[in-house]
Amino acid sequence: MTWARAHWLVGTVTLLLFPLAGIYMRFVADVPHLDDAPRMVFRSRFLLLLMIAVANLGLSYARPERLIQRLASGVIIAAPVPLVTAFFLDSARGVHGSPWTTFTMRALFVAAALLSFAHRPALRIDPATDPMPPQAERSQRGQHQSPIDGERPKRPNAHQ
Repeated sequence: MTWARAHWLVGTVTLLLFPLAGIYMRFVADVPHLDDAPRMVFRSRFLLLLMIAVANLGLSYARPERLIQRLASGVIIAAPVPLVTAFFLDSARGVHGSPWTTFTMRALFVAAALLSFAHRPALRIDPATDPMPPQAERSQRGQHQSPIDGERPKRPNAHQ
């Protein structure tokens, strides 16, 4: 199974669980009649289910190539399981205990940091402030590479 298909499948299943969780909240847990704190915990866990469904569906086009991308994708694909567990277990505990949610949110933070690092934009060179010497000076120093179609020659990048 490809990463894209796995994200789509997990996102779709989680999205289908979302209204079922709403029905559970309304008719089984009787959330509208709970005190403020337990009601808030139920609703926050409920919205986290929607968030992770959208995250998986958003990544359903992705094809992670590097290891850190695959690690982040794996965390995001696995996240609905502890979030569904947190919905049923943590909500009943109220605001005093939420180990499933805490673990999952920390793992998703790490996944987001990995994706942010993996997809950082390349540095762009502004010709107006570029310290690279003009073509004539480069030729005098023995660099006889001529740009093709007006493109500048590539400089070594420390990030590669």
